[in-house]
Amino acid sequence: MTTTHRSCARGCTRFGRHLAACEDRDTCRGCMPRDAEHGHLCDSCHNDMERWLGGGTDGAHAVWVHLGRAQGGISSTPTDTDHRGGSESVEPLRLAIFDTRRCLSDRIYIYGERLREVLNMKQPVGRFDIAKEARFLYTRLAAIEAEEDFAAWMYGDEAMSADDVCGHGLQGVMVRAHMVAPWRGAPLRLPAPCPECERLSLVMYGTAADPAARVAGNDSIGCTTCGCGCSITPEWYELWVKTLAEEATA
Repeated sequence: MTTTHRSCARGCTRFGRHLAACEDRDTCRGCMPRDAEHGHLCDSCHNDMERWLGGGTDGAHAVWVHLGRAQGGISSTPTDTDHRGGSESVEPLRLAIFDTRRCLSDRIYIYGERLREVLNMKQPVGRFDIAKEARFLYTRLAAIEAEEDFAAWMYGDEAMSADDVCGHGLQGVMVRAHMVAPWRGAPLRLPAPCPECERLSLVMYGTAADPAARVAGNDSIGCTTCGCGCSITPEWYELWVKTLAEEATA
């Protein structure tokens, strides 16, 4: 039986791991590709997609609702000031939130339309519902990840430009959304090292430290080391902590 090795379609690499041909390991942060463990995406990219399409506070529908509330809470008269107490009009911020919210719904609509074409499914009739469409994409994430170009295109990146301030894909619009209307609290620094770069740089975003207060889908764990980009679920983190404890007592 032959096993086909795949690298993440987004070109993700492992921090501190190098290919044999790497000629400058002193400055290279890592050039060994991450394995595609979910179709054509690595584990970190898969976790991000699950979070963005899921029902937690980082999900597309929840963020879309949050942006609507943020926009509605901003007055737009010429004499109003921004939320920092400055003398500038809040109109640019209100418009930025409006544009980001529209961009988010547009992208979810386009991804759903494209996926139905890939799967030879009929396009829905009636009014677009971002919650239902995000759920449709979430439940077919395996089919998305099975399409290399589609998965990489849909994930996107946060590279912004004058032509597209929302960057590309889901990553771009989610980063932009948090810039114009933040919803995450201060991250909780975790005691265990990152499983990728092995540095003490893991933080949890979401419901805070009390496990009893956590809501499924509301927590995400990421590495803050520049160039690492590791993203894991709280469940995966718990297994990682147990593994470290077992190794320490072995």
